[in-house]
Amino acid sequence: MLKEIKTIWDPEKEITDKDWEEMKIRLEKRRGKPWWEFTSRAMRMKIIDPERFKEIKISDKEWQEIKEGLGTLRVWDWEREFSFQAMEIKIINSEKFKELEISDKDWQDMMKKIEELRGKPWRDFLAMAMAMKIIDPEKFKEILISEKEWQEMKDTLNNYRGKVWLFFTTQTMAMKVIKPERFKEISIFLKEWQEIKKELENYRAKNLWLDFSTLAMGMKILAFPEIKITEKSL
Repeated sequence: MLKEIKTIWDPEKEITDKDWEEMKIRLEKRRGKPWWEFTSRAMRMKIIDPERFKEIKISDKEWQEIKEGLGTLRVWDWEREFSFQAMEIKIINSEKFKELEISDKDWQDMMKKIEELRGKPWRDFLAMAMAMKIIDPEKFKEILISEKEWQEMKDTLNNYRGKVWLFFTTQTMAMKVIKPERFKEISIFLKEWQEIKKELENYRAKNLWLDFSTLAMGMKILAFPEIKITEKSL
């Protein structure tokens, strides 16, 4: 079961120097064009290996451009994308996140959008819910999920189980972040974990480094015994 995962998958050992360099090369290619592509990849890398991530430098000028890009998402009313990039900024650099000044209106706009996503499909709802919980854990308490909806989310996982491991892992990750106290209800057996590892190997072999980093991020969060969200990050 899941409690045994940490003994068979350690990202510090499983993610090789070559893997990191491949991810880093692709990260650098997206520096500034546009910034949301950069921050999306950077967040994944920060979660996978916070120590190695310290070698990724972002200048003050670049941070200003990132903040301006987030402001553009606000103006365009792209609330879902706004929530994703705000989460990414918080995970990458919590001090820069404090400079964003996310307003009550921003939150209400995100609340309106996430309600539009409720149940169609649950994977999209959960992705935005995870972002909003990381942005503001206290305000996130306003977002209620019924027992029926939670069961539907678990049922959706079974649709992905053994078929699309990337979707299975990222949705399970979001459910763990949103309701860590309910995570024990989700079973992942060792054989299934080995299949997820094979999928990671497949992405490595095919040079699909965005999928590789996304899956590795999910695996890292699932392997952690406990998830805490603080003012500083995830």
